[in-house]
Amino acid sequence: MFKLKLPTDPRWANIAEGNISEILTDHAWCEQKAASNAITLITMLPEYPEIVTELLAIAQEELEHFNQVHEIIKARGFELGRARKDDYVNDLVKFIVQGSREDLIIDRMLFAAMIEARSCERFKVLTENIKDEELKVFYRELMISEANHYTTFIGFARQLGDPEKVNKRWEEWLEYEAKVIQSYGKKEPSTDNFHSMPRKNSEYFLNQFLKYLFQGLMIIGPITLTVFVIWAIISSIDSNIPFLSENLYPGITFLIVVMATVGIGYLGNKLVFGRFIFDRIDGFLEKTPGVKHIYTPTKEVMSSFVGDKKKFNDPVWVKTNENPEIWRIGFLTQKDMGAVGKHQFVAVYLPHSYAISGWVIITEKKNIKPVVGMNAASAMKFAVSGGVAGFHGGDASFSSEEKENEL
Repeated sequence: MFKLKLPTDPRWANIAEGNISEILTDHAWCEQKAASNAITLITMLPEYPEIVTELLAIAQEELEHFNQVHEIIKARGFELGRARKDDYVNDLVKFIVQGSREDLIIDRMLFAAMIEARSCERFKVLTENIKDEELKVFYRELMISEANHYTTFIGFARQLGDPEKVNKRWEEWLEYEAKVIQSYGKKEPSTDNFHSMPRKNSEYFLNQFLKYLFQGLMIIGPITLTVFVIWAIISSIDSNIPFLSENLYPGITFLIVVMATVGIGYLGNKLVFGRFIFDRIDGFLEKTPGVKHIYTPTKEVMSSFVGDKKKFNDPVWVKTNENPEIWRIGFLTQKDMGAVGKHQFVAVYLPHSYAISGWVIITEKKNIKPVVGMNAASAMKFAVSGGVAGFHGGDASFSSEEKENEL
């Protein structure tokens, strides 16, 4: 029917089914591009109302196909990825003539017909070779639709130009398209897409190997790093207290240090005598020249995280820009800056993402509001992880009543 010079190797269907999430994503964007192409043709032919009407129907049908593919993607728990470079389409665009307006329009019609023809043939290959019954039925329906679109575009080309010249030009398109497809057998296209030819088995298995290798690293990476950090801490403590660790099993010294620290915390918090002793030591260190410059800042920083005086337990949203409106998450560290002449101002600490640093801003009270739905620990995770961790929305996106009202 289409007289394609190079039929699709059935192996392509098997590889496509094994990589169906990416193929579905690329298919969805192919439908979107087909709709856009039909709309572009409408803008080129406003003086042909009947052609415009049919092109509009094609655009609407292609968008409906996009919606159908998107529903399948969602139903299978996949995600619609971003549109990717399509070597096949880009190579076909290079063959469109840049001559007169009539020649350009006819070639754009033949360009569209070629894509519809190859897509229809691919749907047929999928229908005959994949095992997925749902997709078999779906692609059989699309095959019929694409065949109709092919016929329409060829008909438009013959209507707008000399039929004999159009037929000759169509033969040239068929020859060129076959060379494009054949070239993909020699070099792999830049993307795994709906119009690519099957790769060599070695390349396919190498990509699969790398894919699962990286997935494995994502699973064991955090576990390995956690174990490594814990072991490094234990080993460091053992090596720095050799008189204890020499005759003990690894880790016992660490446990002794932890229990000793707990005991000191208990004495300093629960017993009057213990508090008296530690207060005297604290006062001595804070007044000792040289030492106080190390001890006092260290004590203040540690107190801000733990204990009764901790500061990072009051997460707030901070408006840092009015137009466009931008909010950042931070922690209220000083509720009143009146002592330094900044009445109605507060101090807020803004953590940096993926770092242990941050910066302090002094802003008016009207620019902050409390964080609702996250405790201090979750807010810190949210800030430090760049918004990746901290809370889990049902659709992996943040939603609030205020935001919905703005929309």
